[in-house]
Amino acid sequence: MLTRLFVKGFITFAVFAIPAHTMTIIATFSGSVMSDPNSAAIQAGILAAIGQIQSQFSDPISVPITFDEGGGLGSSSTSIFQVSYSTYLTALAADAKSADDAAAIAQLPTQLTSPVDGNTNMWLTTANLDALGISHSPVPVYGTITLNTSIMNFDRTTIDTSKYDLQGVAMHEIDEVLGLGSGLNLPDGFPRLSRPQDLFRYSAPGVRSYTTSAGATAYFSIDGGTTNLVAFNQSASGDYGDWASSAVPKVQDAFGTSGAIPTYGVEIRNLDVIGYDLETPEPGTLLLAAAGFGLLCLQRRRA
Repeated sequence: MLTRLFVKGFITFAVFAIPAHTMTIIATFSGSVMSDPNSAAIQAGILAAIGQIQSQFSDPISVPITFDEGGGLGSSSTSIFQVSYSTYLTALAADAKSADDAAAIAQLPTQLTSPVDGNTNMWLTTANLDALGISHSPVPVYGTITLNTSIMNFDRTTIDTSKYDLQGVAMHEIDEVLGLGSGLNLPDGFPRLSRPQDLFRYSAPGVRSYTTSAGATAYFSIDGGTTNLVAFNQSASGDYGDWASSAVPKVQDAFGTSGAIPTYGVEIRNLDVIGYDLETPEPGTLLLAAAGFGLLCLQRRRA
């Protein structure tokens, strides 16, 4: 069941190229991006972000995303569907290919309800469903990403230390369209169901963590909580599916670090275990398409 679908209009233009990877992120730039005096540099930064992500995964899917300009730092609006936990687990097990997949699935009980919240159903993004081969009703745009380009460095060679990395912010939001995010962030009107990332949220070995308490411990773990790969954010001012800030800025941090180029690594492992297939990185090109629409279902804003 697709819940709360809203449509808004955009004037868009695009450039076409042949994709080199089986995952194809179809980027559409809104009129605000196209009319920006720095449009060429902004598009180049977004395309670099897409290229990095595409090079990591081999899933034969197309992910249409609209890119717009706006306030804050970055935000994503993503279409989501309800799927039963048992359906998701069956598809996840059938799709398992990596060592991380095997370790992660070993921690997921075979039952009808989610071990996170006891509910029968979960929320999955459209792209995540496609990666696992789970059918859904048609969705024209899988997500809309809004970027505040006025406070961003467009490339990684000329860096203003008071601004944020455009490429990293774009990657952060694309990861959310692909499927990263917590059910703890669902807005009013959505059933309070967990999401795939929540299956790997722990406070200690064998102890799951699924709370908005600011004092709670929560970290991403593939092996049932034995190994803490990165801490989750527990601040209500940021997304609970993002990472807590640390000495080493990461792409999925809840709060951006000005002047930094964030690392991208643990995010790849997280996407792998929720249903994506890894690919050996190689140079890639992108397929871009023009469209006259945008999509809003689940909206998340980054501080």
